[in-house]
Amino acid sequence: MFNVVSDIKEIFEIYPEVFNYKFPNHPLVDKMDNDYIHDFFNVLKEIGENPDDYQFKFAYGFDSWDKTPCVGFVNENLTGSFVDGLLFGFLFSLEDNQVFGKLAVCYNQFDTDDEKIKYANIYRSNLDNIPEDFNIPSKFYQAGDIIYKTYNIDDLDENEFISDFNYIISAYNKLMPVYKELFD
Repeated sequence: MFNVVSDIKEIFEIYPEVFNYKFPNHPLVDKMDNDYIHDFFNVLKEIGENPDDYQFKFAYGFDSWDKTPCVGFVNENLTGSFVDGLLFGFLFSLEDNQVFGKLAVCYNQFDTDDEKIKYANIYRSNLDNIPEDFNIPSKFYQAGDIIYKTYNIDDLDENEFISDFNYIISAYNKLMPVYKELFD
């Protein structure tokens, strides 16, 4: 079994402590940047992806602790960076006890929300069989989100999460040729 859900639950349990520490000096940072990334890599291997192709980045703040940490992923062979193309990731809302998973257009690529929404709609129109529990209105939605799902931390199930992670990666891989057609 994977440790991804237990990692996420540990973030919710321990992250509130970080605000008592000078940024970024808390042991959780090392766990997020190493152990948790390793666990996500194991999931990628299990679903047939090469983890070496992916860039993972936990965001917990720049000069101070962020109240809502998150993790983002890109396939370096497809997108190359977190600035252009598509990304997928998870936002951890400690305040709401919720995890928000999504596949989205990279936010820096477009100047306006209208552009982000336009391209998210183009991408979404290329996906078949979006699960019914995806794209349910959420306070975490941002312009440019293509597919998304909100999880309550108390109900977070490993099998469901891994299945959804696999779906998001499959959608990401399916949409990259669309991205290249639009922007290459």
